[in-house]
Amino acid sequence: MVKRSKKYREYSKHLSKLVSKANHRYDRMTKAGWNSPAMETANRTGGRFKNGRSMSYKEMQRERKRVENFLNSKTSTKIGTRKSINKMLEITGLDKHFKTKDIMKNKNTLDKYFKVYKKMLEYDRVKGVGRSYRSTMNAVTSVFESVGGKGSVDDILDNVIDSLDVAKDDYWTGEFNWLING
Repeated sequence: MVKRSKKYREYSKHLSKLVSKANHRYDRMTKAGWNSPAMETANRTGGRFKNGRSMSYKEMQRERKRVENFLNSKTSTKIGTRKSINKMLEITGLDKHFKTKDIMKNKNTLDKYFKVYKKMLEYDRVKGVGRSYRSTMNAVTSVFESVGGKGSVDDILDNVIDSLDVAKDDYWTGEFNWLING
C-alpha cells in the first residue's frame, strides 16, 4: 500500500467536497432534463465528476479545474440556466412568444434559432452584404416567431432570406467607380 502525503490527502478531501457539490448540481439538471452550456461542457469532458481516490496528484488537479469551472458557471444550476435563457430571449426579442419552460422542454427551439442566425450571418458574409448583427437578428426573430420555431433550419433560413430585400444587397451598382478610375 502506498503511503500518501498529508498534502495529497488534504487535497483529495477538498476535491471530494467539491465533487459532491458538483455532482448534486449535475444530477438535478439531468433529472430535470435541462441542458446548458455548463452541462454540455461537463458531458464533453467526461460526464459526472470523480473524487480524488485512486488518482495521481496531476489527475486530481485536472479534475479540480473541471469541477471548479462547472461550479463557477452561471448555467450549472437550474436558476442560473433559467436566468440566462430569459436574458437571451429578451435580447433576441423572442420573449414575447416563447416562455423559458417551453424552451427548456424543447431544447431544440433555441438551438435552431441560433443555427439559423449563424447561417444567416454566413450567408451575409459570403454575399458581401453589410447588414448589422441587430438587423440580422431582427429578421431571423421575425420569421422564427411567425413560424413558431417549427420547420427545419434550412426552411426557416430560406424564409428569412425571402423576407429580406436581398436584391438591393446582392447587386453592385458601380456608383463608386470614379474612386477606382481616378
